[in-house]
Order: sequence, then structure tokens, then C-alpha cells
Amino acid sequence: MGAFGVYVFDEDMACDALAGALHLENPLDEFLKQFRASIETDYLEIDDCGYTLAYTILLLGLKDIQIINKMDDAELGSPYRENVLRFIENNRADWLHVVNKGLYYDAAKAAIDAVLSEKSESRELWADTDSLQDWINVVNGLKSEL
Repeated sequence: MGAFGVYVFDEDMACDALAGALHLENPLDEFLKQFRASIETDYLEIDDCGYTLAYTILLLGLKDIQIINKMDDAELGSPYRENVLRFIENNRADWLHVVNKGLYYDAAKAAIDAVLSEKSESRELWADTDSLQDWINVVNGLKSEL
């Protein structure tokens, strides 16, 4: 893994997920697909962890832009903030028409639990550092916003 820090976009695959999300035809469908895959797999690889966490941030932004606005540059980072805000702007109208938003929130929460679990490569890698608890706190912070 090239980048490694406790915040979501400190990890390369999360950055790739964000960049790709800007071009998805049906991003909300892709979010559910990723969340469900993360929940159902026996072993959650690092790339899927990055996608799950990046999509969670985008979902949080659709839920409430203030969640994104209150994140500082260490949590989100300037170049990533611009892309997150662009994604929200491009997809806000579709999100407003979603009838069962709870379906997305519940799936994201369960996917975060998977990222934090023993079946997660991310957790496995963080367990080998002195920053495991900091990373857990960041990820749990996302979950609490859902």
C-alpha cells in the first residue's frame, strides 16, 4: 500500500474509489453493491476496505453536507474535499428521490463493522502499527455519523 494514514483518503484505494465515483452511472447502486460485498465476504481485502470507507464518506455527504464541511483538512484533505463536494453536487438530486435511505445507512454500518472486524485486511495491517486505535476511532466516527 503506497499511502498509509489513519484517515480514509490517506489510503490509495480510497482515493481511487473517490475518483471513480465521479464517473459512475449509478453510484447509489454501486454503494449498495460494495457495502453488501464487504458484509458477505469471508475476507475483506484492503482495496474493498478503501472502497467501503470512501463510499461511506460520499454517502455521509449526501445525507448532510455539514458532515463534510466540519471535516478538517487532516480528515479529508483539500484535493479530496473538492471531489467529494463535486460528487455530492452531481448526485444530490438522485439522493433526494431515494425512498428508503435507511437501507443505505444500515448497509454502510454493517460494512464498516466488516472493515473493523478480524476478517479485514485493513484491520490486520493496522494491528501491526501503533495507530490501530486511532484508525478504529476514525472509522467508528464515520459510523456514528450514519
